Amino acid sequence: ELIAKAESILQTHDKIKLLVVMKENISASFEAAVTDLKWLMTHLSSLDRIGIVSDGKFLAHLVEIDAKFAKHFGIGEKHFTTEEIDAAWTWMEES
Repeated sequence: ELIAKAESILQTHDKIKLLVVMKENISASFEAAVTDLKWLMTHLSSLDRIGIVSDGKFLAHLVEIDAKFAKHFGIGEKHFTTEEIDAAWTWMEES
């Protein structure tokens, strides 16, 4: 569903910002994860910022690691807790 929305927005915009709010108990199939990863890898030049909102410490660490990789492609990536949702929106609206 997120990919379809992003594709729709990219029809009228060169770059997009994604703010993803994750539920506590997220789960995804391997196939879904591969599909998402393939889409991301083919759309790196279309991404400006990715904000991930969750209270999961493991996900926070993954975003911290991935943010270093994303930076090489000019993509800002940052993790926020659910209590920091307003800060996440502020960060997304910058630049």
